[in-house]
Amino acid sequence: MSKFFLISLLLTSLSFPAFAEEKLKEEDSADYKKKMEEQLKTYEDYTKKVRDFEKTGDFKSNLLTKDLPYDISVGNKNAPVKIVEYASLSCIHCKEFHDNVYYNMKKNYIDSGKVYFKYRHFPLNGHALKAAILVDCVSEIERPAFVGALFKSQTQWGYVKNESGLIDRLKTISKIGGLDSKDFEKCYNNEKAENQILEQQKDAAKGLNIDATPSLFINGVRYLGSRTYEDFSKILEEEVKKSEKLNGKAKPKKEKKPKKNK
Repeated sequence: MSKFFLISLLLTSLSFPAFAEEKLKEEDSADYKKKMEEQLKTYEDYTKKVRDFEKTGDFKSNLLTKDLPYDISVGNKNAPVKIVEYASLSCIHCKEFHDNVYYNMKKNYIDSGKVYFKYRHFPLNGHALKAAILVDCVSEIERPAFVGALFKSQTQWGYVKNESGLIDRLKTISKIGGLDSKDFEKCYNNEKAENQILEQQKDAAKGLNIDATPSLFINGVRYLGSRTYEDFSKILEEEVKKSEKLNGKAKPKKEKKPKKNK
């Protein structure tokens, strides 16, 4: 066997797995690209569906401007940017938005008077419904913080498999909101509140076409972009500037003084 043949055989044995691996990478890349294209198409179709609905008479924009029972509002009511969020306290994506976006938004936009934020319940299951009822039993000033506490402790109560366990967990958390055992029992078993929250949920699903949580509306328009603080804040900045221009409060550009001829 010639030396050239041995070298060729060795190179072939070494390059074949590399070639096969490269081929798999190409196939994986193509498959990934296809999935991304499908997801983009789904997103585009969904966006079109939402925007088309907003142009119809079925879109009840007045639901976003009026105050409703069980609303949890934060900020200046006369702020230029108004946000309405429909969320479920058991929803992991709602928790992520609250943890990663809401607190930064509160610090930089709500507390500075630029944003008026309204949180509304859209419970996706019985656990979230019971938690929503408890929020209303807490004093009005404590409700935003209590919503935050429920999101922070979501893993402790949101996935409990039996009601007795749910009651125990929520009873413990409700003490943060100042509810004693008697208040908790009365609140937890409030069927009237349950029915009212579910009725509002039905109105939102029908009148605003809400089919997922969190659903966010910025100045009456459904926000369908990325829910990172960086991307969300860009939209807020745009809305603030737009409002300033409409109200004539935009900072005038400095006029350039003509240069004097020497």
